Amino acid sequence: MMSWHCCGDHCRRCSGSIGEAKLSSIYILDTSVILHNWNVLKEKRTMVIPQQVLDELEKFQDESGDLGDNARSASWWLSQQLNSCHGNEICSDGSRIIFWQENEEKTHDQKILYVANQVKSDKFYFNDDVIVLTKSVALRAKARNNGISAEDYDDVGFIEEID
Repeated sequence: MMSWHCCGDHCRRCSGSIGEAKLSSIYILDTSVILHNWNVLKEKRTMVIPQQVLDELEKFQDESGDLGDNARSASWWLSQQLNSCHGNEICSDGSRIIFWQENEEKTHDQKILYVANQVKSDKFYFNDDVIVLTKSVALRAKARNNGISAEDYDDVGFIEEID
């Protein structure tokens, strides 16, 4: 399995290429958001995907129905983007996706919160607000209890779902 981590200098190079399309927040994506609407990956925003989320997407690819379809579509799209990836980042059409290796915390939510705290504390590379984006009420509550902003995907105003 490939290990991703923030690579330092490339973060600055990539953020400059986004230009005016870059918005003022960094979104830590939870698996639930990608499984709900994988097109979120095409948003013109800065998003961080923890390794745990990539691992879970692989597990959901065998599912039938919308969950499996969205997991397969997201994985395929990410795979295509990785062909032109520099280090741990994808910069495409105004979107910036950073893959982040988390620590060995016990639960999925703890891993997401760990990544959010790492990004939030790394003000040298990331000067924007950090927001955990999830469909999970429990994860939003945990994030807020830990001083991290958290939003429901449906409340943020990302792209409309494509039928």
